[in-house]
Amino acid sequence: MQSEGVYELRWFTPVVEVPLCGHATLAAAHVLARELGTSDGSVQFNTRFRGELVARIAGDLIAINLPAVVFEEHPVEQAVARALGARVLSAARPSADPWQILYELESEESVRTLAPDITALADAAEHCVIVTALGHEVDFVSRMFGPHYGVDEDPVTGSAHCLLAPFWSERLGKTTLSAWQCSARGGQLSCHVQDDRVELAGQAVTFAVGEVVAPISQSAGPDKLAG
Repeated sequence: MQSEGVYELRWFTPVVEVPLCGHATLAAAHVLARELGTSDGSVQFNTRFRGELVARIAGDLIAINLPAVVFEEHPVEQAVARALGARVLSAARPSADPWQILYELESEESVRTLAPDITALADAAEHCVIVTALGHEVDFVSRMFGPHYGVDEDPVTGSAHCLLAPFWSERLGKTTLSAWQCSARGGQLSCHVQDDRVELAGQAVTFAVGEVVAPISQSAGPDKLAG
């Protein structure tokens, strides 16, 4: 939906609406700018939970400017650690709206080879679980599991980097960081932390084009979809 050049944007997993989805925002900007030609260099979105978001088109990259997460130390939940099957060094959570919690592991290898018990993780955590560690060729690596939200593992998670980037910025003492999310599909991100914002830059490609035909029901408006 468009109004005066601003596009309404909401995000849904298979089971629930979520407050933010970075890679879907990047994908929406890619389609609007490069497939539909509606952009002169930036795309503006109005969102239900995060207000106005802007995506900037810069060559092959798309940069989205998102609110940085203010975080605090969080006790390591042993049920989550057992479900992960890994040694957890520390944990951090958003100071407000803790729908994602970060667990720091001891090495990049432990993140890459992690094979969590997804059923146990769904029982142990009502939040999304981010695992992260220092990287070898990048500043940090991560993975994100959200079985409680209907997503066993997310391939590349922009919203998680709104917490990851400030966390590692504080640890490493730098504001521009390189990141790799080492899911099976994987993806590289560039993160820049400035005050209370995080700019994430990445690439998108169009791999399929089609049409969706759906019946319109007067009883199934947007509010019905939110659950």
